[in-house]
Amino acid sequence: MSMRASFIAPLRGLLRAERGIAMMEFAIGLPVLLGLTLGALELSNYIIASNTVQRLATASADMLSQTGVNNISTTEAQIYDMFYALDVAAKPLDMRSRGRIILTVIKGVAQGNGTVQNQFADAVYSQQFDGGYVGANILLGCRTSVTLPVYNRTLPANELMVHAQVSYQYASLLGSANVLSYFNVPPVITRTAVFRMRKNMFNITNDNSHPVKSKCTSATGT
Repeated sequence: MSMRASFIAPLRGLLRAERGIAMMEFAIGLPVLLGLTLGALELSNYIIASNTVQRLATASADMLSQTGVNNISTTEAQIYDMFYALDVAAKPLDMRSRGRIILTVIKGVAQGNGTVQNQFADAVYSQQFDGGYVGANILLGCRTSVTLPVYNRTLPANELMVHAQVSYQYASLLGSANVLSYFNVPPVITRTAVFRMRKNMFNITNDNSHPVKSKCTSATGT
């Protein structure tokens, strides 16, 4: 064997060894890189969904709080239209089957002992529901079964406030809710918004063709 051949042979062996190491590093690193990429996509999608849910809560509270502006009352048909508009605005989120919108109107009611107590604004229209995710936790309780729980602020006497809750059962891009446990985020996104009634009036007129959406265990609220 010539001196040149004896010098090149070890180099070739070293090159083959380095290629083998590179292949092993690639095989080990690829799943990690893929996991980080998919995780970033999943978390980004979750954040977008969370922001959408917050916008829905804010929009619904804002719209309902305008009841009574220019002394114009709201009809139950308009409540239906509002829920439909929110379904459209939520796309691509499927609020019809995976979401729940809960609108509650609260009133500060003076008590005989001089204190003020938060109560549901009336016995018919003060709470309305829509959306197929009936398992959503109702933060202010269901008017037909419980009294209003303690709220974080007591309203002045006769003041009206709209509390909007939107809950959405997140659908994972990877097809498994277990993925969310790695990010320590809840599988159900719930956001709220609170608006004071613009004219401090709450008046929804009856509409026989549009039953009140007051049933907390029904997907349609009726």
